[in-house]
Amino acid sequence: MSIPCDKCGEQIDSDRDVECFDPGIEEVLCKGCRDNRDELAYDRQQQALMDGDHLEAKGKEDQQLRDAGRGHLVR
Repeated sequence: MSIPCDKCGEQIDSDRDVECFDPGIEEVLCKGCRDNRDELAYDRQQQALMDGDHLEAKGKEDQQLRDAGRGHLVR
């Protein structure tokens, strides 16, 4: 069965590309659009790590432990 990609309109053979129906996501995407989506998500994650966002989250976790009287668990 051939269906169009919701993003670019390319026809997808859904019998051969069963991954076009990504569980939990409402849109049907061709392989190229899925690859682009995944690459952009990876780039955003890497940029967040380089910007130090993970350190901010770690600091919040440490503070929550201290506030809960578990400061001895913070290293």
